[in-house]
Amino acid sequence: MIEFRYLQPEDAVIAAAIHIEGQPGTVLTLLGHRFLVELYRAVCMSEWGEGIGAFDNGELVAQTAMAVSSEKFFAEFKWRYLWRVAGPVALAILRHPKIISHVIAGWNYAEQTHSPEREGDVIFLGVKRDYLRQGLAPDLVRHMFGWADAIGLTSANFMIEKRNRPIRWMISQLNNLYIAHEFQAYGREMLLYKVPIKDNLETAQVPQGQPHTPAHVYPVDYISLPYNPKPCTGARLAAGLLSLILAMLSSLHIYWAFGGTWGTKQVIPTTDNHQSLLFPSPAMTLSVAGALGAAMLTVWGRLGWLWGNPIPKWLFRGGMWGLGTIFLGRAIGDFKRVGFFKQVRQTEFAYWDSRLFSPLCLLLSWLAFIANRD
Repeated sequence: MIEFRYLQPEDAVIAAAIHIEGQPGTVLTLLGHRFLVELYRAVCMSEWGEGIGAFDNGELVAQTAMAVSSEKFFAEFKWRYLWRVAGPVALAILRHPKIISHVIAGWNYAEQTHSPEREGDVIFLGVKRDYLRQGLAPDLVRHMFGWADAIGLTSANFMIEKRNRPIRWMISQLNNLYIAHEFQAYGREMLLYKVPIKDNLETAQVPQGQPHTPAHVYPVDYISLPYNPKPCTGARLAAGLLSLILAMLSSLHIYWAFGGTWGTKQVIPTTDNHQSLLFPSPAMTLSVAGALGAAMLTVWGRLGWLWGNPIPKWLFRGGMWGLGTIFLGRAIGDFKRVGFFKQVRQTEFAYWDSRLFSPLCLLLSWLAFIANRD
C-alpha cells in the first residue's frame, strides 16, 4: 500500500540514497551522501522548503523536494547548515577537482532559475529503481501541486537536463507548461519549465500527515520583501565574545609595536637552540594589529552594527567564513613548529603554543563559525 506523506528529518538518509541512485554523476551527488542528508534535513526543517515521499509499508521508495522560495531556502541553508558539511564538501572537491567551478556556480542557484516570489522550484524528483514504471512520479507531482496550492504558490518550476527525455515527457503531460528559458548549469544544457498550479488542480491531492516544519503560506495580497537573515541570539553572543578577543589581541599588538616587551619571548617561534625564527618590525606588528581590527569590524558588520545597507550582507558572511578558516588553519599549524601537530615541542614558544595559542585559535575559529549562523 503506497502512502504519500510529508518527509521528516529522519527520512533524509534514505532520501539522499534515492537522490544518488537517480542522479549518478551530477554535482550534488558528487558532493556526497553526507551533504545530501543535510540538504534533505534542511528541506524538512525550513519553512522555505518541503519534501513529499511515497512510502510502501513505511519504506520511502520515491520522493520530491521543493523550495518554496529558492532565494530564501538556499540563503538559509548556506548560513545555517553549511558549516556541517564544509568538511565533506572539501573532501569531495579533493576527490573530484573538476567540480569546483560547478560548486561555485551552484552557490547562486536562485540566480539560475530567476524564480520570483510565489513560484516554487523543484529541487529533485526521484523513484527507487525497483519502483520505476509504477506511476509514482506523476502521483508525487499531483501531491506536490495539492500542497503548493494550499500554501499559495502559483507555479512549480522544473529545472531539467535537456537530454533527460523521460522526465521531459512526464511533465509534458501537465497543463499549460512552458519553457521559461534555456541555460548552462553544472556543465549541462538545462531547461527551466514553468507549470501553473491552478491549471493542474483537477487531480491534485494533499499529502497525508503533518510536515515537520509547516511551509511558509503566501496570502493572496502578498508583497515581496527583501530577505536579510540576521544572527540568532547564540550567534550574537559568540560574535560578541569573538570581537572582544580580537580587540584585545589587536591592542596587544599595538602595545608591542610601540616598544612593549611583556610576552614577546613567548610568542616568537624559536629553534631548539632558542634562536628566534621571526624578527617582526614595528610596521609588521602594526599591520597584524590592523588585520585583527579589520577582523573585528567584519564581525560587527555581520551583526549589522556598521554602515547600514550599502555593503552587501554576503560580504560579511563570506568574511566570517574566511576568519573561521584562517584561525582553524593556525590551530592545525604547519606540522613543524606551530599548531597542535607540531614536531618541535621543547621550546618555550612550543609550551605556550600547545597550552594557549593553538587552543585560542581553535576557539576563535569555532566562535566565527557559530557567529555566522542565522
